[in-house]
Amino acid sequence: MTKVVLLNNISDSGKKLYKNHFETTENYDDAQLAIVRSAKMHDLKTDHLLAIARAGAGVNNVPIARCADEGVIVFNTPGANANAVKELLLLGMLMSARDVLGGTVWAKTLKGNGEDVPSQVEKGKSTFSGTELSGKRVSVIGLGAIGSALANTCDALGMEVAGYSPSFAKGMRPKALHVRIKAKNTVEDAVKNADYVVLSLPLKDDTRKMVNHSILSRMKEGAVLLNFSRAELINENDLEEALKSGKLRKYVTDFTTDRLLHMDDVICLPHMGASTTEATENCALMAVKQIMDYVENGNIKNSVNYPEISLGQKIGPRLSVLFNSDEAYSEEIEQMINDSGVEIITLKSAFKGGYGAMIVDVESTNDQLLDILRQSDAIKLVRNV
Repeated sequence: MTKVVLLNNISDSGKKLYKNHFETTENYDDAQLAIVRSAKMHDLKTDHLLAIARAGAGVNNVPIARCADEGVIVFNTPGANANAVKELLLLGMLMSARDVLGGTVWAKTLKGNGEDVPSQVEKGKSTFSGTELSGKRVSVIGLGAIGSALANTCDALGMEVAGYSPSFAKGMRPKALHVRIKAKNTVEDAVKNADYVVLSLPLKDDTRKMVNHSILSRMKEGAVLLNFSRAELINENDLEEALKSGKLRKYVTDFTTDRLLHMDDVICLPHMGASTTEATENCALMAVKQIMDYVENGNIKNSVNYPEISLGQKIGPRLSVLFNSDEAYSEEIEQMINDSGVEIITLKSAFKGGYGAMIVDVESTNDQLLDILRQSDAIKLVRNV
């Protein structure tokens, strides 16, 4: 039976689901599958695995390129924790608009004053006055599942919503965006005139420290910046300068560092964006279902290093082939299968980032065909599903 190792704990319902199909092992080297949340895998060998399922959206803790070259599928679970992060982002906006935290701490100091507490509250409450979100402009940088969900909610709250997505430049609209917003083709344009700027982008080479002096200088005086995506999106030197000058009124983040804790006007949260019962459940179930579908049917959904492909549920002999080549090479694989005398019923190929995936339903298969396919340097993995 296929063995799976948990590098981090997942919900009980996720465990129950895979235990009906896979055997659990605590020996990483003995596993064919790995389910991970935050554990770092860059120093672990991965060539013995069939797949890695990341119960969450970010995959910076997984060696994606190496896994692709080894024929190891890496899955993530986009959207599974989107609502949880969206709600915390909304809370961050509210905390930056009104000094809720300061008011709570001050109210605690009134303990023991008996009947005089209400009058003291009335005298001191003006210290914690703030502004409303309604009527303000929010600019969402990155309109994936989380960014789009936040944009939809901000629109419902009466905010003016602007946003940037790479898809805008291609004439496409983000799938999860259900409201009309002021679409911007560059980050520089998106941050102008915004009272709140929300980062909802993955960490890549071109987004690392993207919020620097150049971007911050284009923002509205006294704006609020929220980052619940990745700490490395921010140049902390330039951030500190913007806070000291008043260019930024507040910085709200879910990624706490020692340096941020020494800065004024920073609200740090303990990386709790996806820390809800519902999000943990959703991520675990999605991760397990995707990895099961790949092992049992060869289907690939939400992979970050191989293309999406599906032939539905397997009803007979099926081959799964992963390869590193161009689209023309899929015809060579098809020809090798035909030359072996194996009859093809249905064949489907897909391509992404220089890698291809193929699912082939056949009348029958044999070890000789598998050996022939495995002799090709371009084929990373071939297996009977």
